[in-house]
Amino acid sequence: MSDKEVKIGEKTIGENTKISLSVKMALWIISGFIFLFTTAFTIGYIDVKNDVKEYKAQMDKDKSEFIKAVEDKLDEKLGTFQAKDEEFIKEMGDMKGNIKVILDRTSGIRNNNAPTINNASEHSPPDM
Repeated sequence: MSDKEVKIGEKTIGENTKISLSVKMALWIISGFIFLFTTAFTIGYIDVKNDVKEYKAQMDKDKSEFIKAVEDKLDEKLGTFQAKDEEFIKEMGDMKGNIKVILDRTSGIRNNNAPTINNASEHSPPDM
């Protein structure tokens, strides 16, 4: 036995040892690798699929909460604008009433100061 040979049990393995692989053994090794990779990829796919479902559910929840918050904010702003509009309409009604009163009073003053036939003779200057 030389320095480059190793004895394992009753067999001696060295530089000149030939290792042979039968087709049957190669198919078993290949099928084992395929089984391992298929199992790993299947487990990974199921795990990713579950993560995607959870992410989608969370995104749907976040989206609905965001939409609800936006709707609440819009309702609040619209309520403010509606209150301002109602106040503005009320003020316009008050101004319309005030204008009507002013016009009625001024038309009454104009009618009282307008010369009439009876008043015209009383206010005419005396003849000279």
